[in-house]
Amino acid sequence: MTTRILAAILISIHVAHGAWVPPIGIPVPPFGLTNTHWIYTNAGKTYDFGTGAVAYPTTADGPYTHWVDNEHPSATDTANTYGSPTTPRLTFEENLAPGSVVVIKGTNYDFNNGSTRCTLGGPGTEAAPQFYRGLSTNARPSFVGRDMTFWGSYCVFENLAISNFTMNVRADLWTNTCHHLVIRGCEVEGSGATDNGSCIGFTTSANRIQYFLVISNIIHDFGDWDSGTENDMHGVHPDVAGQDYCWIVDNEIWHMGGDSVQIGSATGPSDSTYTYVGRNLFWDNNENAIDVKLTSHVVISENKMWGFKTTASSAGEAVVIHNNPTNCWTIFNVISNATIGMISTGAGTDCYWLGNFVLNCAVGGEMRGGGTNYWLGNTFVGVTNAIENSGASDADNPILSNIIYGLTNATGHHIFYDNTSLAAASSMHNNLLYQTNGGDVRIRWGATTYTSLSAFQSATSKGASSLQSDPLFVANGGYPLLVTSPAIGAGTNLSTWTSLYATMFGETITVDIAGSPISVPRDMGAWEYQYGLTNSNPKIRGIRLRMN
Repeated sequence: MTTRILAAILISIHVAHGAWVPPIGIPVPPFGLTNTHWIYTNAGKTYDFGTGAVAYPTTADGPYTHWVDNEHPSATDTANTYGSPTTPRLTFEENLAPGSVVVIKGTNYDFNNGSTRCTLGGPGTEAAPQFYRGLSTNARPSFVGRDMTFWGSYCVFENLAISNFTMNVRADLWTNTCHHLVIRGCEVEGSGATDNGSCIGFTTSANRIQYFLVISNIIHDFGDWDSGTENDMHGVHPDVAGQDYCWIVDNEIWHMGGDSVQIGSATGPSDSTYTYVGRNLFWDNNENAIDVKLTSHVVISENKMWGFKTTASSAGEAVVIHNNPTNCWTIFNVISNATIGMISTGAGTDCYWLGNFVLNCAVGGEMRGGGTNYWLGNTFVGVTNAIENSGASDADNPILSNIIYGLTNATGHHIFYDNTSLAAASSMHNNLLYQTNGGDVRIRWGATTYTSLSAFQSATSKGASSLQSDPLFVANGGYPLLVTSPAIGAGTNLSTWTSLYATMFGETITVDIAGSPISVPRDMGAWEYQYGLTNSNPKIRGIRLRMN
């Protein structure tokens, strides 16, 4: 297995020490961040090995109940129920007792302990969670030859390496229980061959899958990412009915035949809710970074996504929302080098696009089909069409406090709302539109194309408090604002939407893309001005950009 380290962006997951900070707007998961096997060194923690409760045996790597190492010369399953460092087991059983800590060493595991799969999990409790673990991310035991099944309650699966096979989370085994499960620190590597399915997928039953955390994993090369034909192999796919509260955070997922993350399904049912996708790195897939289908209450925050081109099965979208999901929020992401940065082809209710930075895409943000789209406080640089909405709607699809800078094509548009009813209903104000080298600002509004902001304002009585000026970004330091920028303090109040978010998710998003507090009045674009930021000191607090 090859661990990919990206110098452009460093993600640190401090699981053991509780230092993890959630992505903006995403709540802290209730289980899996600070929970480690070391709790079983605490006074009063015991385990019953069959002769009564005793203290956990402990090595330098912590406490354990089962020790598995298929490379150890003394390893055996015969008359060896639990194993030890000196006499480990060759395999492990499924459905272990609460409080079990299964340490796994070795390579090329290929055994069946449940149906045709290798099954991990059991009925852990909040006080006695289970752990199935490699010793570290540098010493991951490898599993080959068959798919993996994860189930149970209060279980942590960490530091595992899985080659060419998938991980399925199931709520239809044993007690039909599946909640508070964690996959962390694992690497799942495919062969790159054309395939269909999901690396981490879900199977439900009468009971729901709830409170599931996928954190700090590496998933890559499932399906052919450069194929000329459709091969829908996804990284993580919470798609079942009966799934609530899933966190997909701080992972790296690339070279997928399908999407890095797909949420929901095209045909439903639609009762999966509250999926949080935050601070991941997604790049170079055959389809999308994130594909949201029929579901509700989705937050996509602080992800870095790049390298999505048009293929036989995709228009090259980084983020695509379709099949009528409801209440989807795409906030504070960095998207570069995609054919389309963000798009809704049909939402059941509303899509909110707030505080994102989109760079070097043919289309920055687009809406087709139903639903209402809100374009709030984004920055678009180096696109052909920045905000494009060709759907038929009589609802207000507002464009507020955005910066649109430097179209790459003289026939492109800073704003493209060509449906007459949509244009009449929609508000557009407090935006900064600028074309480099003295070029036209182009706004398509209804049946007319305007080549200056003033012409648009005069003809439509829209565009109040908007500017046609150089935003004065920091040179060579990304795209925050210099102290002399006309965008500072020129934005409009977005509290209607930040308050709605707080009501909907219980979290605060009154910050910018770097996590800096919003000033009053707010600045235009994704960044608030940072005090002391100059061309000679172009540090961007809290964010780094990957441009390729």
